[in-house]
Amino acid sequence: MLSGTLEEFGVDLQKVVFVTDRGANVLEAMKDFKHISCTDHMLNTVLSHLFEAKGLDNCPEISSLLSASKQLVRYFKKSGLMKHLPTSLKQEVCTRWNTMFYLLESVLENFNEIKHNLQTMKCTV
Repeated sequence: MLSGTLEEFGVDLQKVVFVTDRGANVLEAMKDFKHISCTDHMLNTVLSHLFEAKGLDNCPEISSLLSASKQLVRYFKKSGLMKHLPTSLKQEVCTRWNTMFYLLESVLENFNEIKHNLQTMKCTV
């Protein structure tokens, strides 16, 4: 079906290289075509396994940092405290490999304001 559709549009399949994820179904569908694996998908898979609780068994400090940061962001979003920060806190999205970085960066950028809000409002996370 893929080759038929592309040929209808005059696409020369000899000049096409597909970029795909590494799903078994996708690899099977692309077996007759030139294709390469998507680097973002591979990186996301590696980081997903790393950030799983068991992936950080030997790094309790990092595991604690990630867990506490996610809880903190969730708390600020649900409690309405976000409006007291100069910039919004970002949540992790499991399908986007770089969102853990953005989450940590947003907590760091707002750290003093977060601390101030939690101390003055006598909030607990």
